Amino acid sequence: MGTFLRIMAYLKRYWLHSSLVLASIVGVILLDLSIPIIVKTIIDDVIPGQRYEALGFYALAVIAITALKGGFSFGKRYTTQYVSEKVIYDLRNDVYNSLQRQSFTFYDVNPTGQLMSMVTSDVNAIRGFLGWAMTMLISTSLRFIWVFAILILWDPGLTLLALSTSPILLLLTLRFSKLIHTVYYRSQQLLGTVTSALQENLAAVRVVKAFAREDYENAKFLEKNVEYADTVLSAAKTRALYLPFMDFIVGLGTVFVLWYGGNLVVSTRLSLGTLVAFNSYIVQLVMP
Repeated sequence: MGTFLRIMAYLKRYWLHSSLVLASIVGVILLDLSIPIIVKTIIDDVIPGQRYEALGFYALAVIAITALKGGFSFGKRYTTQYVSEKVIYDLRNDVYNSLQRQSFTFYDVNPTGQLMSMVTSDVNAIRGFLGWAMTMLISTSLRFIWVFAILILWDPGLTLLALSTSPILLLLTLRFSKLIHTVYYRSQQLLGTVTSALQENLAAVRVVKAFAREDYENAKFLEKNVEYADTVLSAAKTRALYLPFMDFIVGLGTVFVLWYGGNLVVSTRLSLGTLVAFNSYIVQLVMP
């Protein structure tokens, strides 16, 4: 939490641009939510009422919404990247200035490679958090709240059935996050070890050559590099195992919606347009 609060302190410097990012996210979500409503109206009202002249109007409305959404998406992505790059610029400068003020003891305890890894890969990880993860978290949270409100008004039973797999997804996500965090933390440490080995070897390359220790240094570096590669592959294996299974659980929720919702449509307790729009909103939650 302390690290998160420190990152937020950097974001405060760019509060105006951060506000524009939030406004763009809201704009994209609202425009996304409007299209299923249009589809529902066409299926339930326009086609049964044979008001075919209205189809052109709704088609133009969808085109206009899509174009407007593209503008908001551009603004969101560009402004998000702008803010993240500015924060990383400030953070990297502060880290470098801090390194200049450290004591000799600090450099005796912390290998140069670990420090280089911190300034490069660790800072880039923060860029990924600001440029993608945080905006995705905000977008998904807001979208879920609004979609849930719409669906619960349309049909509470179908909504609860659609979300019945959510507890399983939550448990899987928590388990996956714990495992992947451990592996990624280990990989970052090993990357620092590999960088340290490279830096030390290059700094003392004349000594290595003078004593003909090239083979020894190659073997030592290979051992560290293999361990790092194995850790990265372990992370890839974890993702490969968990993500498809999570997709399967999400698919079960869609099956429940189509099965139960289809029965409601057949029994005329739910309109076909509502079911189509309902499923569109579920897809938006799965793939925001």
